[in-house]
Amino acid sequence: MASPFLSVLGFPSIPGRIVSETVIAAGGNAGTNLEVSLMLDTTGSMDGQKIIDLRDAAKDLVDIVVWDDQSQFTSKVALAPFFQRVNVGEYLARVTNVQTTRNFGSDTLKGITCVTERTGPEAFTDAKPVGNDTLSAYSGDTGNTAKNNVANYSADGACMTSGWNPVEIPTIMPLSSDKVALKDHIGALPAAGATAGSLGTAWAWYLLSPNWHGIWDGPSMPAPYSDLTTLNNKGQPKLKKVAVLMTDGIYNTFGGGSADEASVSEKAVTLCNNMKAAGITVYTVGFQLEDNQMAIDTLRACASRGEAETVANTSYFFNASSGDELRASFRQIALALSTLRIRN
Repeated sequence: MASPFLSVLGFPSIPGRIVSETVIAAGGNAGTNLEVSLMLDTTGSMDGQKIIDLRDAAKDLVDIVVWDDQSQFTSKVALAPFFQRVNVGEYLARVTNVQTTRNFGSDTLKGITCVTERTGPEAFTDAKPVGNDTLSAYSGDTGNTAKNNVANYSADGACMTSGWNPVEIPTIMPLSSDKVALKDHIGALPAAGATAGSLGTAWAWYLLSPNWHGIWDGPSMPAPYSDLTTLNNKGQPKLKKVAVLMTDGIYNTFGGGSADEASVSEKAVTLCNNMKAAGITVYTVGFQLEDNQMAIDTLRACASRGEAETVANTSYFFNASSGDELRASFRQIALALSTLRIRN
């Protein structure tokens, strides 16, 4: 820079450097509200190092996606761990006809907080589960049949996996910006049970659905779909909804029991297509799928695609062969969701 005042002292100019720094809005504030649901495969095949790798990868995503400063734009994450069933916890009576407690003769039992796949005309939608269109209960039944079926109740109402060594299935977690609570929930995920992939896919959608008003409430209530196409004062969409679907194998369970793999996979893809049609971006992550072509094809078909992309080459599908690659995949997704800004 020219320095006319210092030139009399022999310094005609002063050296300088202009720095342009690209920073990611992780931990800060991006220009769009963000809602992310994580479908996490925590079934028996994930036991050992694989579940540890998944916990680490999911925690990384939470750290990047959930900004420290939520004052201007919010970012929230929801968790949908799945096995052969999904544990809805305190939301049981809101999504099924099963009562929280019920007397059967002289016994007072609690409703089992497991649900299975939705059936009927709303099976592939995110319609609010009310009236005759509630979700299927533990035994796979609905309505008054489920309400009066003693098999949907137990002494403690715990949602357990099947088999000789049952494990309690962790509950879903609606949208939250509480990093500590989210990571604590992720850190406690076990690995047990079978792979009800279409059920997990549905719950990744339900947790983002504004149609579930009255089931989700307060800070957990998803924003309306209309915000996806409405621009804010920064010229960006007010909202982005994203589902991240992770599995390590083929979907092989429906209604709490074994089912035809091709049929379950087809149901999952139908849910994905309807979710995408609603405006939700879908990322899919396979973990150590090796040569499981059906699983790969299912995840590719479920994933969103860019304008010039096809099912075969979509950049929204990740195929991780190791724990390091799984963490890298989750980080890449998280960073893609964090707005870049230029600071001079």
